[in-house]
Amino acid sequence: MKLRRAKIGEKINFFYLENDRYIGQRAAVGKYEPYETQLILRQAKVGGTVIDVGANIGYYTLILADKVGKNGKVYAFEPDKINFEILEKNIKYRLLARMRLGLVAEVKKLHRQGLSWRRMEELGLEYRYLALLEQKKTSREQMIKELEKEIVRYAKRQITWFKRDKRISWFNPTDKKLLEKVLKLINEN
Repeated sequence: MKLRRAKIGEKINFFYLENDRYIGQRAAVGKYEPYETQLILRQAKVGGTVIDVGANIGYYTLILADKVGKNGKVYAFEPDKINFEILEKNIKYRLLARMRLGLVAEVKKLHRQGLSWRRMEELGLEYRYLALLEQKKTSREQMIKELEKEIVRYAKRQITWFKRDKRISWFNPTDKKLLEKVLKLINEN
């Protein structure tokens, strides 16, 4: 599997299959679903929670993660094995970027302000592993390796959980007619 690295806008790095002529190459030149992208970004809120079902290689996952910011959450689900592997790589890259952009400093600040390590470990995966790092219970390399593995496990558990729910209909996100119906339904609510 040969991947290419590109940017979405000025600051979001992502990976895609070299022979991906539809999503990857279009996203790399800023021509992938501009209307849908703006619509989805208008719906997301800073600090909010978003579910990206059928995340493919993570295009919307990454732009939504940027939109909701460090206090928000994006849950991405992708059942296709190859796309899931690319999504994993994009998740890893995003994790490292978040750490560079101040997640470690945020954990230190929260602890200085009185949040216990134990409570921090209950807040979520990133906080749990960074708390262990700050307590010198793990190395940075081991923390990143374990956190990446846990994020992927979490995503796989979520996929399994969603697939069991018979109320959820899985569909091909490239089906334009179905996408129009979904957008109409969203706009009505």
